[in-house]
This record gives sequence, structure tokens and C-alpha cells, in this order.
Amino acid sequence: MSDDRQDRRLAELRAWLQAIRPNRDWTFSVASADASFRRYFRAQTPQQRLIVMDAPPDKEPVQDFVRIAGWLADWGVAAPRVHAVDAEAGFVLLDDLGDTVLLDRVGEADAVPLLEQAIDALVHLQAQAAGSRQLEALPAYDAAFLADEVALCPQWFLQAHFGQVPDAAEHAMLSEQFGRIVSSVVAQPQGLVHRDYHSRNLMVGSGRLRGMLDFQDAMHGPICYDIVSLLRDCYVVWPDHVQRAGLERWATGLVDAGIWTAVPGELQRWFDFTGMQRHLKVLGIFCRLHHRDGKSGYLQDLPRVMRHLLSVMQRYPELAALHGYLAPFEAALQSPASS
Repeated sequence: MSDDRQDRRLAELRAWLQAIRPNRDWTFSVASADASFRRYFRAQTPQQRLIVMDAPPDKEPVQDFVRIAGWLADWGVAAPRVHAVDAEAGFVLLDDLGDTVLLDRVGEADAVPLLEQAIDALVHLQAQAAGSRQLEALPAYDAAFLADEVALCPQWFLQAHFGQVPDAAEHAMLSEQFGRIVSSVVAQPQGLVHRDYHSRNLMVGSGRLRGMLDFQDAMHGPICYDIVSLLRDCYVVWPDHVQRAGLERWATGLVDAGIWTAVPGELQRWFDFTGMQRHLKVLGIFCRLHHRDGKSGYLQDLPRVMRHLLSVMQRYPELAALHGYLAPFEAALQSPASS
């Protein structure tokens, strides 16, 4: 979006807020921007603080966000409440949950307790969604969708970023290996999938989880997806023992909620393969953000994503061909030329 259009939209957003909440003392500051076309501003007076979402309707329609925010409120899930909406303009007025995300607390004494709260909140979300009519209304996160996501890796990571065009034999290998991964992912139980449940989308403060963000792309699909997003976060390396304890806490929570029973060996495989699917996709998405959208900040996270991916992949002999093909790129990601 051009600077002129952004400035015009900001002026329109200010006018909209003034119309619905008349107060000449409103001040605006940038709260955050994400990997999409959405922007968030903090609007405040001496008495109150709110967040205003700017989502260009031709790029980021707000209807799904508002609809799912209503479900979360009904389910008692910690998330920002919607106070006002202009769907035609693409403006939404929300609770302000503060300035601190879970990522900001990594390395601090309260990081793991906050992570545990995030796990419990995920259990609550998935338990509330289980069997609901709302779950049935979500789009399917199925094999075809998962395969299309994995295809972002060769398109944007291999070809656009590294200029590596797989030959016929390599293409066949990638297709077969990606198929193995997707088949294992879809074999697991299904449930609500937030799809962006990670440390940058979990607001915290005063030692507690304040709420989850960025839930508008939720789907109905592999139930391990969100716990993978959290414990094998693309922005954090949680210690192995924290990951193991977190996975057990989540699985036990779902069992206690009466919605799922999993054999431990199956659970670990579902968790690992779902993580590999996600990390292959993210390699492509982060490169697409750089090459197509001019958002280069995510390139610094590629080495971490690749380490997550290869460290798990090497545990599965049936994926040796894919591991061998991708492993050389780990060193290439350390080169300044790749950033």
C-alpha cells in the first residue's frame, strides 16, 4: 500500500473513531503491524486505551475476525473484545491488551509459567470448540490445503530465494517426501486450528496471559498444529525438556476435557510431522514476504526455522532423501548473501 493511501486511511480511521467515540483528546500511536496488510494503532485518552485495526477491505476483510472474536467471547477464551466495526471501511475497535507479548518474556523467570498458561488456554479453546456448530462452519485444513502450503517451500525458498530449480528427479523426490509428511499430518484427530498460535500473538502482562491475537484464519484440521506452533515456535527455541513437558501438559489437558485420547507414540509422530509441515511452509512464507512483499525482517528467522526442521527430520529414516536435499541450505542461510 502506498504511503499516500496509508495516510489517507489513517485520517479516515481517526474520523471514524471520533464519530463513534467523540472525544477531542484521542491520540494515536502505532501499536503493531503484522505479516499481512493489517495495521494496528493505539488510540488513547487520559481515561482509556483501545486498539484500532486498519484492514484494507480489498486485502484483509474483517468479517472472519469479528465472527471468530464473537465465538471466543462466548467460549470465555482470553482474546480482545470487539467494540465497534465498520466492515465496509475495514476498521475494528478492540480491547487493548498491552504492549508485551510472550516472546518479550523469553529468558525471564516467568517465561515457562506464561508458556504453561498459553498451553492451558489452548486446551480451553480446543475443548470449547469441540463438537460445536462453529467448528463445522470453519474451512477444512485438509490434505490439499496442507500440500499447497508445503509447495511454498520449493517455490519461494528454493527457487525465488536460492535460484535452485529442482530437476525432474528432485521434483519427484520432493513430491513423494512431501506426500509422506502430509499423510501423517492428516492421520491425526481433527479440531479447531488457530493457525498462528505462537509467542508473537500471545499478549502477557503482570505474570499472566492476557489474550490471544490473530485468530481470523482459524480452520478445522489437525489438532496438533497449534501446540506445534507454540512449542516449536519459529521465533523461539524452547529447551527440549520444556517442549516435552508442554506437549504432555497439552495432551493431558485434552484427555481430562474428554475430547481426545492418543497413544504416546502416535502423539509424538503427529507432533513431529505437523511441525515439519509447518516449518516447510514457513520457509516459503518468510521468503515470499521478502521477495514479493518487501518485508525482509523475517529472513533473520530462517536459520532457526531450518534448525527446527532438520533436527526433527533426521529422526525419521523415511525422510532421509528430503533431509539430505535440504541440509546444505542450512549453511547457506548463514551466508550474508542469503539475507
